[in-house]
Amino acid sequence: MGAPVAQPVAPKTVDEWLADSNTPNVLINISVVSVKLASALARALNLQKSTVEDIGNEINKVSDLNVRVSKFKSTDPNPNVPKPLGNSEVEATEIINLLKTAGVEVKLTPAQAFKPGATANDIGLWTQALNAKSENLSNKSSQETLRLQTFTNRYTQSSDQASTLIQKNAQSLGNITRNIS
Repeated sequence: MGAPVAQPVAPKTVDEWLADSNTPNVLINISVVSVKLASALARALNLQKSTVEDIGNEINKVSDLNVRVSKFKSTDPNPNVPKPLGNSEVEATEIINLLKTAGVEVKLTPAQAFKPGATANDIGLWTQALNAKSENLSNKSSQETLRLQTFTNRYTQSSDQASTLIQKNAQSLGNITRNIS
């Protein structure tokens, strides 16, 4: 009879592999830490991506509102001549509520905004406030996008490090096996 044949070992699942942290193999231990870090960074990446998307959506809402309000600006040479804000009191109410939701100070009631209406000065102040809000959100979006890029780079580094360490461990085991035979 020949030498006993080694039985194939079923590969571990990722969860089993991550749970196995009691190994004397330093490369495996470091790779487990790298995979756990990459997993945590992946969750942070998803949250950060949602944050950037939410800010982008808010910028779009503010810009759309600004365009909507600006179209009612009076072209009358006298900027103090009121013009109805909207085509109906319902639309005026909606625009006033959207302005207030966006954090713009509005002193007119919806009824006043429709009849007699908003002056060019009122609309000018509102568009300035909306432009400032849009600029503020753009700056915030830039900061959050940089954070997203940082998380992406760190995630890639952790994943690459884990992969490299696992490959080095396999090479080491392969060298040992070749030296034994």
